[in-house]
Amino acid sequence: MSLMREARGARSTLHSFLKSTGVPLAAKFAGMDPDVKHEVLAQIAEVFKRIQSFKLPDSVKTCGGLNFSDGGPCNSLSELYAEYFRTQIAFADKCDNVRGWKDSELLARLERFGNEGPKSLVERVDARLTLVHGDSCMETL
Repeated sequence: MSLMREARGARSTLHSFLKSTGVPLAAKFAGMDPDVKHEVLAQIAEVFKRIQSFKLPDSVKTCGGLNFSDGGPCNSLSELYAEYFRTQIAFADKCDNVRGWKDSELLARLERFGNEGPKSLVERVDARLTLVHGDSCMETL
């Protein structure tokens, strides 16, 4: 079974199981036969492999969403992860359940990590620019 055959409407186990288009995978996945689940997950893995194997244009030299600018909002992967980290800290700061941390050393420790941690961690890996699907979950597939 392939996604291309599915897109062209060929009959298959998955096609007959879903019977319609536009149904989120999450709504059907739990009730699928284990062999069908395996087949579906293999197809999803192939799609993401192809997304990540896509040769980016030479104009893409930075990291982050391509919709922010011609190449992305951050000059390096460590900058991108540091920005993600700062964004999560800002979200947590707005959450009533987490605000108590300001009276502890936790926030200071997190801020220290946010300033140096991502750079230290990313320097250890061989990172390359790649295309990433930014909203992949069972509800969007």
